[in-house]
Amino acid sequence: MNLSDKSKTILAGAFISLSTLIAYWNVQHNTLIGYDDVKYLIDNEYVRSGLSFNSIKWALTATYDANWFPLTWLSHMLDMTLFGSNPLGHHLENLFLHITNALLLMCILTRLTGRIWRSAAVALLFALHPLHVESVAWIAERKDVLSTLFFLLTIRSYIKYTTDRSGYRYWTAIFLYLCGLAAKPMLVSLPLVLLLLDFWPLRRISPNIPDSNKEIFSIAMLLREKAPFALLSIASCIVTLIVQRNGGAMYEAADQPLIENSLHALFNYTTYLRKIFWPSDLGVIYPYVNELTFWLIAGSAIMITGLTILAGAVRQRMPYVTIGWFWFLVTMAPVAGFVRIGVHSIADRYTYIPSIGIFILVVWLLSDILSGKRYEKVIISLISAAVMIPLAAVTWKQTTYWKDSITLFEHNLDVTSNNWVAQGNLGAELLKYNRPQQALLHLQDAARINPESYTALFNLGVALNRFGDRTGAINAFSNAIKVSPTSATAYFEAGRICYETGDKVSAYEIHSALTQVDPDMADALGKFFILLDNTVSADRH
Repeated sequence: MNLSDKSKTILAGAFISLSTLIAYWNVQHNTLIGYDDVKYLIDNEYVRSGLSFNSIKWALTATYDANWFPLTWLSHMLDMTLFGSNPLGHHLENLFLHITNALLLMCILTRLTGRIWRSAAVALLFALHPLHVESVAWIAERKDVLSTLFFLLTIRSYIKYTTDRSGYRYWTAIFLYLCGLAAKPMLVSLPLVLLLLDFWPLRRISPNIPDSNKEIFSIAMLLREKAPFALLSIASCIVTLIVQRNGGAMYEAADQPLIENSLHALFNYTTYLRKIFWPSDLGVIYPYVNELTFWLIAGSAIMITGLTILAGAVRQRMPYVTIGWFWFLVTMAPVAGFVRIGVHSIADRYTYIPSIGIFILVVWLLSDILSGKRYEKVIISLISAAVMIPLAAVTWKQTTYWKDSITLFEHNLDVTSNNWVAQGNLGAELLKYNRPQQALLHLQDAARINPESYTALFNLGVALNRFGDRTGAINAFSNAIKVSPTSATAYFEAGRICYETGDKVSAYEIHSALTQVDPDMADALGKFFILLDNTVSADRH
């Protein structure tokens, strides 16, 4: 029985949706993760209160946590209004957006190429790939799935514009792009993606492939057409750099020479490629490697340069290879490491959009190689099953690691080494559950690996105090103060413990220093001294 194109599309969409639901079934049991989920939804009073005039006003201008993404905040506020702090609704919203993105990707590729099954295969790879679990199972990464929705909607509107050349379609695409940037600024490379699509499959730039139905445009005209998109990208880059620098998110390595960051970026590209083709040892935090060997850098440079030259060389015969590869390169560029942001080297979530280019390249290349071969459909079906089933199984397993914070960071430590961020976060979570002895071991490791981590040192002080080691706690808080001299909480805790142990001289010295840092906190510490003295006097009487 021959199915119509509409029936094929519906069947493929239903299969993608069901497969994704099964692969991500475990997210319904997952809780809020202490790593950003709690900070975004619970600790943030504006988000916690749900949608209101004040919260909407805050979202439009907030630079909370060194980010500006008002649309993402509004999305979280809506979920808090609908579901409260129950994580189930938030998780299902992420999953719904992910499935929608996969279906939208299939429809866009089908419209562009007319190849339903190839488009469905790309969408299924996108839906089931384990690298995307972080974007879906982590509520705080709503910005990934939401911004990608607008990324794809922008492309869809742009495609329609290229067909009818209407101003309405054009300005709709620009508006949708603005929404995408307001969800996550990683979309700054989209103007280049539109130019790539002009080359193939739209063929608005002739790659010497005759097509009488296509109108060919000059490069200058196509660049002018992308100018409003480019201006939005530039504005987004400027805002993001200012906000993140002011918020302290741009790590000190961001000030290192461009050449050094670029070498790390080349290595990161090869790491992402390896993870796309072999997704193993996936974790939420990968510690930054300060020193890379010459051979790693040289090998990465040769590999990326060679593949880029090859992709350019086959642009006429295999334009999908060229477009797929350059899609990966340009969409990964903002987060590849040319400018270092945060304490991590790479992040699985960064592959959410870039991996699409690799999926297009692989699916179209493999399909063309097998086209016309004997038992073509059987071979493609077997290869598809051999790829998709393991991917779905790994994704299913990966979602279980996001069950709660402790499970997540214990797994992270299993798949990485010298990971002071994971050690520190696991220690902090164990403290929340009043397990100071276990927390102490991880916090000591975190402080040993990175003695400049204020958070690790502060939490180590808390753990030592709970464990009864007052002297060790004071030393840990003192070291935390040396790392971050303006952090009032460490002063308060050190002063409080000194006073409790009878070292009033040190306590008053800390109080005096705290007065210069935070007068309100110093006042609270002084009141604690008085309260403790009164309590002791009452006990004596």
